[in-house]
Amino acid sequence: MKYETLRRIKKKQEQLEKPKLISEFVSLMTSKHPKVIFSQEQTKEIWEELYPDCPIPCKIWILGYENEDYFKLRKLARETDIAREKATIEEHGRLIRIEESSAFNFFIPKIDAHYIMYRLNSAKTLTEQITHELNHVYEMHVLHKKVEFT
Repeated sequence: MKYETLRRIKKKQEQLEKPKLISEFVSLMTSKHPKVIFSQEQTKEIWEELYPDCPIPCKIWILGYENEDYFKLRKLARETDIAREKATIEEHGRLIRIEESSAFNFFIPKIDAHYIMYRLNSAKTLTEQITHELNHVYEMHVLHKKVEFT
């Protein structure tokens, strides 16, 4: 009985904290002023090249950040979406360090939009980073897979 009560309290607390974290994430994302922003038209062109038979399913913003800002955003995204860590382990076979990460995307259901954040000076090419993250969007919206993002 006591255990059940503690679990309900914890669940309620998590429900209250997640919107706060999402709000904090969005605030940080916009305050850091990405160095590169792809227009919606550019994003649509990339999507159509990758998935010619499928219209773009939602708004997708592609934003490039310097290392320090990228790492702050990535850390906060981890804190906001705990399931992300499980998915990272499934995808990569281990939990990757934030410094090893080159791109991730963050879905905000309330506005039906994905934000793809990538590190400007990553060892991976921009094409690799964006293609990989757009594939997660495709899996979620087109294949209707329950996808947690990395």
